[in-house]
Amino acid sequence: MKSWKDRQSIFSLAMPKPSIQTSALRQLNTSKVRSDTNNSSLENAPPKDLVDWLAQLTLLQGVPFEYLVPYSALLPHESIRFFYIDENWQDRLVDGAISVGVSSTQDNMFNAAWYEALYAEVQAQRLKIRTDMRNQSALKEADSIISGFLFRSIVVEAWPGIEIIGTKDGIPLPILRMDRLSSGVLLCLFAGVPDDVQFIEPGEGLHFGLLDDHGKETSKVLVRGLGLPEDKPLKGGEQLKTSGSSDDYLTAPATFRNNNNGQEGIVNVLDLQNAIRTAFSTYTTPDGYQPGLSALPDDGTVTPAAIAVQLVRGAGLMDYQTPHSAHQQDNE
Repeated sequence: MKSWKDRQSIFSLAMPKPSIQTSALRQLNTSKVRSDTNNSSLENAPPKDLVDWLAQLTLLQGVPFEYLVPYSALLPHESIRFFYIDENWQDRLVDGAISVGVSSTQDNMFNAAWYEALYAEVQAQRLKIRTDMRNQSALKEADSIISGFLFRSIVVEAWPGIEIIGTKDGIPLPILRMDRLSSGVLLCLFAGVPDDVQFIEPGEGLHFGLLDDHGKETSKVLVRGLGLPEDKPLKGGEQLKTSGSSDDYLTAPATFRNNNNGQEGIVNVLDLQNAIRTAFSTYTTPDGYQPGLSALPDDGTVTPAAIAVQLVRGAGLMDYQTPHSAHQQDNE
């Protein structure tokens, strides 16, 4: 829709006779059209229900799925597709929706004069949709650019409480919409363009357990610090690295009791206790520090609490980065 710079000429040419529309247009022409909806002084603001519906529409609610993914091969099983939403496309989407009420040139002129204020209302309202549903404080401001992703995976169905965190330069971006479009398809929209998106297993996935050694008949635990020794403590609960590599951590082997009573999978706690003690006694940090048994409480005793810390299996996390951010991280 083209913007009319001289709206006063529209009033005199298109609507020479006084009418309700003329009054509304003159009010718009003489009032300062705000960029922040909180400072609006328009007496004839668009109906709230209309603004709500249009705001939801710009977040793709009600848009048929085949319009988003016209060909199934564009979103195969176990795939994720990131995208931007073009602002011009959003505006044309709103134009198409409000064109239903246009039955004359006069109505069309009315929309032409109102559209800037209506777009501002819609843009502000879509920041409030998700916060209102979650009973949270409304976003005061956010990036006008909207990006997002479509995620098609068994994970969507298996983890209905999956958590999504998108960040830009380490700062979390607001989520404008996050919906399961079907049992296996998730749609998420951000206010802004993230350089890092994390998929986190629901918190109820936290449990005790062992780590399988990639199909081998052995198991192990990832050894974690206990907040000791006092002078230079190993951070409590943090997995201990053995080198600067991101996947090289200190481990301790875990064995099971002999199957002499018909029960399988029972951990030999005494062997595990000794293995954890040995791991701490021989551990050297990447910077060469050797805490030894002082990293354990009570002069090197592996207490039940210490074993429990080692058995904690946290919720899983999958991290996606844009090519630019991943390359930047590698350089660092």
